[in-house]
Amino acid sequence: MPQRFDELKVLPEGEIRRFPSTLLCRGERWAIIVHRTERDYNLPGLFIPRGTKSYGVFVEGEPWTVYLWVEEGEEVMGFYVNAADSVVVGEDHVVWRDLYLDVLILPTGRRTLDYEEAVRAYGRKRADVMKGELEKNANRAVERATTLLEMCGVILKMWE
Repeated sequence: MPQRFDELKVLPEGEIRRFPSTLLCRGERWAIIVHRTERDYNLPGLFIPRGTKSYGVFVEGEPWTVYLWVEEGEEVMGFYVNAADSVVVGEDHVVWRDLYLDVLILPTGRRTLDYEEAVRAYGRKRADVMKGELEKNANRAVERATTLLEMCGVILKMWE
């Protein structure tokens, strides 16, 4: 029977958002959750319809979390890498602090940085430093997420 596994996202101002999910697989300091989106999402260059399968990859000690959406047959629609800190994997939940800085990576290779929230929250100078770190870590985050998913038996159909 699938194990319920909650994602607790802590926003910079302290608000906690709970997202009920199902645990797909876990290791000593990481977890992968899966759920179906409950609503449509319209991101720059990507429409994610309600009911799309979504994976969340969380690794303690890493400065990121990764979401990815897949169509039938595990074909990747896009990766969403969040700048994060304080990722903690518990017995039945994961808690992480969102730093309001994200990058969407599409099959076309297009990357869209969501940066303005971080500027408002931290100021341009600190947000610029954080942006550089996220840009440096995004490819590694996607590679690590893909590897962990494969360890869990999920073979993604990637784009060329």
